Amino acid sequence: ATAWGFEGNGDYPGYLSAWSKAKMGWLTPTELSSPGRYGLQQAETYPEAYIFKRNFPEGEYLLVENRQSVGFDSYLPQGGLVIWHIDEAKINNDDAGFPGQTGWPRNGNHYRVALLQADGRYDLEKGNNRGDGDDVYHCDGID
Repeated sequence: ATAWGFEGNGDYPGYLSAWSKAKMGWLTPTELSSPGRYGLQQAETYPEAYIFKRNFPEGEYLLVENRQSVGFDSYLPQGGLVIWHIDEAKINNDDAGFPGQTGWPRNGNHYRVALLQADGRYDLEKGNNRGDGDDVYHCDGID
């Protein structure tokens, strides 16, 4: 997807990521630090996200949100959990990192805000596409 959305004409631009909303003060992620069963309402309607900081260096964490094909996200190819890897120490999103790259992952290459793609293909980092239905996490076809 682009800022113009999945259909490309701008009628339904995608919602902002949990990271963007948190930066603007539109949501405060709930920190999870212990195993358990948790639920998230859809991000389009509820300002909810989970943050995982455990076992990450300072300023690096995961953000999880529930994106569904409704409202401005109605053209999402597949709804489900979206997991963002955030590294606040990075200045920008110019350091693409992926398997097969020389020295990866020890070379430190990764985006400041990166979508952890469920299909594991690293299409966004490799420039293969701008996102697809296999990038969100879902279980047994249930969003």
